[in-house]
Amino acid sequence: MTTNEDIQKLYGTMPKVHRLVSADISRMKDEASGKSYGGQPTGGATQAMFAVLQGLVNREDPRIYLSYSDFPGFTSFDLSWLDYYEKRFRIPVKRLRDPYRLFDLFGDYVQGVVLYDPKMPNTINPAVMVGGRRSALPVTPSLQRALRKKYGWASNVIDDFRGRFKNDYEINLWSHRQLQPDCHRHIIWQQPGMVPFNYDYIVAKNAFLFCGSHNMKDRLEAALADRIYQAADRPCHVMGWLDERTVELEYTGRISKNGCFLTCNGQSPNLTIHGGIAATPKAKIRPLASAQKRVERAVYVAFVMSDGDALWCLNRFFSGTFLHKKRGQLPISWELQMLGHTLAPGMLQYYFESMTKNNYPLAAVSGIGYTYPNLHPDPLPYLQLSERYAQMTGLRHFYVGLSNPYGAHYWRDRDKEVDRMVRLYRRHVPSIKGYIRHYGGGGYAETHDLDPGQAPVICATVLAGKPGDTLECVDQALLAGQEARPLFVMVHHTPWGPTLETLEKKIRDLKKQGHKVVLVDEWFAKLEAARRKGWLKGGLYPNREEILARTARDSRQNWKQATRGHFEAVLKKSLLPASQLERMVMTFPRIWGGGQPINERKRTVTRLEDDLAFSVLFTAQVLAAFVATCRGHYLTDLAELARYYRTLGRHVQDVGVVAECLTAFLNWEKRRISIRQAQAWARRLLALLPRLDADLEAIEEGECR
Repeated sequence: MTTNEDIQKLYGTMPKVHRLVSADISRMKDEASGKSYGGQPTGGATQAMFAVLQGLVNREDPRIYLSYSDFPGFTSFDLSWLDYYEKRFRIPVKRLRDPYRLFDLFGDYVQGVVLYDPKMPNTINPAVMVGGRRSALPVTPSLQRALRKKYGWASNVIDDFRGRFKNDYEINLWSHRQLQPDCHRHIIWQQPGMVPFNYDYIVAKNAFLFCGSHNMKDRLEAALADRIYQAADRPCHVMGWLDERTVELEYTGRISKNGCFLTCNGQSPNLTIHGGIAATPKAKIRPLASAQKRVERAVYVAFVMSDGDALWCLNRFFSGTFLHKKRGQLPISWELQMLGHTLAPGMLQYYFESMTKNNYPLAAVSGIGYTYPNLHPDPLPYLQLSERYAQMTGLRHFYVGLSNPYGAHYWRDRDKEVDRMVRLYRRHVPSIKGYIRHYGGGGYAETHDLDPGQAPVICATVLAGKPGDTLECVDQALLAGQEARPLFVMVHHTPWGPTLETLEKKIRDLKKQGHKVVLVDEWFAKLEAARRKGWLKGGLYPNREEILARTARDSRQNWKQATRGHFEAVLKKSLLPASQLERMVMTFPRIWGGGQPINERKRTVTRLEDDLAFSVLFTAQVLAAFVATCRGHYLTDLAELARYYRTLGRHVQDVGVVAECLTAFLNWEKRRISIRQAQAWARRLLALLPRLDADLEAIEEGECR
């Protein structure tokens, strides 16, 4: 199958938009479905009903445009796109004051209703799918009673999902068996609770919709997620986003190992309209002058705005950052989702046309959609499709995600996998002239692939991703490089991280120090020039060994001051009686707030044995990587870490328990672990902590001598 046929099978042909009817449903927040997405309610029953109506109409003739502009998380983004399409593409818009006028205009599309239980939010998922097939609107009982007073179709109950399921797992299992076989073969939508923004596209494409944990500790749910993904054809695009119980790393990892890719569509309204705009976006990549390709013994810094892989981010103008009055004046490179060429061509064209000479577009992680291609059973189709979109969009640089939550330490990858994927990317995505990996930075300790004559593969140096970030990480990157010149620093920052005012000040300070702030294309061009001159033989940070030694010293201080206490606390909690652990549920022993998945609020299909075992093994994993760093070894591969701790046994008594735990983690899917075994490991790890204290203290004393 050619890549063009893949695209056609994936998305089909979206009917073109010729005229629009717009309605503001932002104030319809009745019967909100609970909390999600940053603690805000995700939507209401009336919004969901209108979104499904939108899908029923727009799959034949894209006419309805809904505005959620006053809903939490939105400002005027929906209306901004509506105005843009009206002016840029001359699409006439009729604006309705009363959303219920939509039934006067399009009531013929509705044949009945499907009832769901507002107290069990995920019952709306099968209701949306059945409603899309049977031309029915999903409604709660109270909403149906109100509609019946005016609309005859509201009395026709097509299906009723109340009282049929005990938990979300049963909803997903029934939907998988009864509905998925007749759903779209290439698109799956996973999202938590009621998220009306996305229902128009789900209905229009007859996509399968579900919500469940993807974490390895939740064995039954994770196995069902695997079955759902395996039931689809390839290529398979997973839209939506994870639920509150799922960690992003494992969510993406599970989708990846099933040979799929994803986009974050947490809040992506009006995709049936965005996809029908008659635009053919292609970036106009500037030619670089000779001076821009020339390299000196200087510091070169590039700033890259992240999260453009997420369609919600493009829809919301990078959380409003792209609309900032100073955006066009500052040298910032912007990540963009290449799939926008198909899913939102007018939107992507807006970004291409709005960029000034100070802005540069690059493709977002990891090609066509977010995935870890190193986990794909066969990554070639994904890479070949990425090359096709690189040709269509004209983008020439992009981020690459190569994590492995099943075989490497938290957000990291394995050297063998990186080497293999570097070769495959270069061979099958030849349009790309430079790759950046590691969203979270790590460019000090990581190696960089600078093979002569090949597209460079480098690691982002630092990440500035927290609100109020002052970009001190840039100063630390310069300090780490010391006198190395040239020095290449890649700063990855999020739309909700440093403000553009903070960024402007940092750029001004860098220039005062004589450093160069450039866009990604110029950064890579100068990198290539430095490589040809032989100035980068030691990598981007030639003093890497010194950096690792400094990191080891800092880590040993952290161990003494705080980190050791965290390990001790969680391991002691793990030894509580099983009856007490079972009652804890949501406050279960955890070593990292954002590093472990949380549990069910009320246990249904998960098991205490798995929660406890995962907690202990994950703690051992964090302990293993941290102590190795304290001893001056940067190791990310869990199998390699296990070998390291086996050899360390001659120095530290019973340190082999760490290797046992790492091996058990690697074999998680092949065996179950009892409470007794998990607590036995926890006791041995607790007993190991004082011996590790002594070992690290001896290293410290040896260095002082």
